[in-house]
Amino acid sequence: MYCTEGDLFESESDIEDPSQWKAVSYQPEVQSTSRYNAVNQFNVSFIIPGHGAMFQLTEDHKTLLKNQSSSS
Repeated sequence: MYCTEGDLFESESDIEDPSQWKAVSYQPEVQSTSRYNAVNQFNVSFIIPGHGAMFQLTEDHKTLLKNQSSSS
């Protein structure tokens, strides 16, 4: 399944470096949870971000998103 998420995800690199999207987010805590929920609830395999190339989600990505959501 593809997930076109606009600015929920800026690019693939913002998963490892959340400061990339947090710097421009109006509600970082909500966005962090939304990012995790978007991939978890719909079993997403690919993301089409707002400012980068489409990328495939790995299990490492999903783990990072879960941890970031938990620590918000």
